[in-house]
Amino acid sequence: AEAVSTELYAANEWLHAVAVFAAGNDRRVYKNGGAKGTNTTSLTVSGMNRTTLGARYTGGALGAYFTGRISDTRVYGRALTDEEVFGLFDIATRWQ
Repeated sequence: AEAVSTELYAANEWLHAVAVFAAGNDRRVYKNGGAKGTNTTSLTVSGMNRTTLGARYTGGALGAYFTGRISDTRVYGRALTDEEVFGLFDIATRWQ
């Protein structure tokens, strides 16, 4: 199930993106510390055995490949709060 931000992005511009899977009915995506999109559809995740960055895994195959550059990737063992996501984007604390 997807969470979609309503804010668009432009080619050749720096973008900060964060996805949070907090629970089976709480998924969030952020663009540039805000532009929060949510999805509360209840689902049970099973068999999680991979992490894919820069592509979409659908129907047993990879596709929709990202065409830009990824500079920093993090995986946390807990859900981040809105404030923590904004803190990661804050110009005073980020690498750009």
